Amino acid sequence: MNFLALLLSYFLQQKMDLSLSRQFDKAVLQLLRPQQFSLMVKTKGTGLLLVLLISAAYFSLVYAFFFYIESLFFGVLALACNVFLLLLLLGQAGFKESLVHYIESLRRGDFEASAIKQQVLSGINSRRLNDPVNMQNEVCTAILYHNFNRFFIIIFWFVFAGPAAAVAIRVIDLVSQHSSHQLNTSAMWVKKIVEWIPARLLALSFALAGDFKGAIGYCLKAFFDFRSDTSTVLRGAASGALDNYDMNFTVDATMSLDKLIATGVTGITAVRDLLSRSMALWLGVFAIVAIFLG
Repeated sequence: MNFLALLLSYFLQQKMDLSLSRQFDKAVLQLLRPQQFSLMVKTKGTGLLLVLLISAAYFSLVYAFFFYIESLFFGVLALACNVFLLLLLLGQAGFKESLVHYIESLRRGDFEASAIKQQVLSGINSRRLNDPVNMQNEVCTAILYHNFNRFFIIIFWFVFAGPAAAVAIRVIDLVSQHSSHQLNTSAMWVKKIVEWIPARLLALSFALAGDFKGAIGYCLKAFFDFRSDTSTVLRGAASGALDNYDMNFTVDATMSLDKLIATGVTGITAVRDLLSRSMALWLGVFAIVAIFLG
């Protein structure tokens, strides 16, 4: 049942661009008000306890709700609620549109407009980036993390731990993004823990869906690396898996404008194709898991 809900919601989100994540994020932030809570939290221990209590509260409420409706109407109600819940959690309104505008600006050679859209996509101030190639690498990294943070990690925990866990993961991410001081430190620490396994597994799927020899070495090292953040792990694995694009290359003084633009467009296409193949691979894995758990 969970896998069917996953397929339906993923199709609606990807093919029809139907996402209610903005409404979910807004409702959670209005209820929790993490910025105000940040001023009340004075120690890391208190911050950690608050993050755990918040996530446990959401987990418990969602778990109790689905436990109650599980057998009602032969499971049809639970299926509909699962689909609706995933539509609330998956995706990020505006990201795809900003990426399209970025590519259009890049193709025109309008790097100033591209820099503005890059800042929307990656959150990095364009003044900190030295050249279009550096900007391009950050956009590709943002695409990788966006797909991980707004799709893969939610789907991963939804399949393996249920809808309550998926909601708790999303709430932890919201608290980490919209808090400060000790609360932010604690939320980021918890977020890093829940991201660790899914990030390494997605990186491994890059090796399976791309250049295995180029990526597997980095993936194996990442499984024993407890310091690197998720973006770094995904970027390193993707760079090794892409045989026609290096996400760590630098500007060549002899590179023409046309080649610079073509390299940027090719890089985005390669990253998106790699993510599509990896997600197709994981949908197969989730189908097998659903069969055995069902």
